[in-house]
Amino acid sequence: MAITSQTALENDIRDWIKTWNEDPKPFIWTKNAACPLDKSVSISSTPLG
Repeated sequence: MAITSQTALENDIRDWIKTWNEDPKPFIWTKNAACPLDKSVSISSTPLG
């Protein structure tokens, strides 16, 4: 599915939220807190180009 405008994106997000809220599932973090931080440092220190 291609998003053709900001309005279409906003509508799709609202539809997704509505559907999710009908049968919500708790988010369970399975990694330690350092994992995403380590990854972001790795990505930010990678040279562009």
